[in-house]
Amino acid sequence: MRKGLTVIASAAVLLMTACGVEYKPTQSGVFVKLDKSLEGAYVEAFDGKEYNIDDLKKMGQEEVQQYNKQNAELDFYSSEQTKEKLPISLDSVKKQGNDVIVRMTYATAEDYTAFNAQEMSLTGGDTLYTEKLSDTIVALEGDFVTVNGEAAAIDEIMTHNDYQLVYVNYKANITVEGKIAYISTNVNCNTENNVNTPAQQKSYIIFKK
Repeated sequence: MRKGLTVIASAAVLLMTACGVEYKPTQSGVFVKLDKSLEGAYVEAFDGKEYNIDDLKKMGQEEVQQYNKQNAELDFYSSEQTKEKLPISLDSVKKQGNDVIVRMTYATAEDYTAFNAQEMSLTGGDTLYTEKLSDTIVALEGDFVTVNGEAAAIDEIMTHNDYQLVYVNYKANITVEGKIAYISTNVNCNTENNVNTPAQQKSYIIFKK
């Protein structure tokens, strides 16, 4: 949430299940899905002095509801309130140990970028974009490697039309619903699903089912 929480770029915990990747964040991050929707997890140390959980939840509900009303004329803050597809859904605000964890679902990367513009600027950029390579309007630039560290040519990467691109230009922790195939050389690959990107640099992640 923009007023109550500051986004912290960090790692996430993933569990592999029969249905694919289950996102189980322990710290802040973004989960990019194959259908191009996203989940945002925001984790911050919480002592209850400035806000209590109910205050944070109400704050989040008001911000999300306002965004949905302005951008889609839908006066709701949660997908549980309506059958309509919301640009943003506030899924949960919970205290876990000494932290508060906020989870939100975004219909598109554009919704994520618009809602989190302030936090993204604080971490060095302004864009999160995802699309299939066959349809991307963001051109690949720079040097790329496979997850095993082998050099990869852009021409070769672009032959995989069904692979999905994630492009960011800010410091972030990104998890994908699939297996990472290629990354730009400035990206740090933690696992086959999870990476860290640097601030103020163009970063590319290409993943597959």
